[in-house]
Amino acid sequence: GAIHMSEGASPSITNCRFEDNTANWGGGGVFMQERSAPHFTECAFTDNQTGQIGGAVAVVTRHHNSYVYVPIAWPYPYPNGVAGSRPTFIDCSFSNNVSARYGAAMWSGYACEPWIDNCTFQNNVAEWSAGGIYVQSMSEFADSQDTNPFGNLPYAGYPDSLIGYPVFADVDESEEGSSSFACNEPSAVWGDASAWWDPYLALEPFSDDTACLYCNPDVNRDMRVDYHDLIKVIDEWGNCESVDPDDPDSPPLPVLCDPDVNGDYVVEVLDLIEVLIHYGKQCPIDG
Repeated sequence: GAIHMSEGASPSITNCRFEDNTANWGGGGVFMQERSAPHFTECAFTDNQTGQIGGAVAVVTRHHNSYVYVPIAWPYPYPNGVAGSRPTFIDCSFSNNVSARYGAAMWSGYACEPWIDNCTFQNNVAEWSAGGIYVQSMSEFADSQDTNPFGNLPYAGYPDSLIGYPVFADVDESEEGSSSFACNEPSAVWGDASAWWDPYLALEPFSDDTACLYCNPDVNRDMRVDYHDLIKVIDEWGNCESVDPDDPDSPPLPVLCDPDVNGDYVVEVLDLIEVLIHYGKQCPIDG
């Protein structure tokens, strides 16, 4: 949708927004494969969508001569094109992303291993499974005596340790490693829960809150109050109105809308001031 990377691509991307991007198949915001290891810091993934997997991000593996997906460990010990990806996300937010099938915020599969540190996943919606993160496991490779069912490739049989899953960890050692999930539909995560954290750091990997973490000044619902919220208020300046779909010729009625921060049915200077008061804060706002 916005970025495609492969063959070991490892860009560092900081303080960027991926918004309103679309992909027909996977990775509305970012699609990565073949040992890609990008590093995202303080990035926001908002309102991205895809026709199948990974509304915001798709992390996949591919054999270089085919579209057959096969597992891989990290780092990269196997020849002949088997390749897993290992992106890192620190202090990133995923909100309002949509997938027509799996993993509205993120889809990770076949021994890829995204590392996630202090990220928020909110209000992401997948039609089939996992509004937050969908993990396509390689359970058929859980036994080291397994053979490769995909054809005559020179690396049959993989031990348990080579199966990749998302790792929730304090990557930057800020003591803020735990991530949060809220209001993702139909579920926050789907995958093998026993592998959803780094056992060596003894952190609570993530919380799946039942209450949304919205705050009114966060107009665009990315869980940060910043200049994007100011722009939203200015763009919607005036009355919040809606036309009755059953009677399109009727006068529009006042309604509540996100830029109406103080809930008085009018987008005006008071809403702008409310955003400025909380500027730079993250939701939920304390005090």
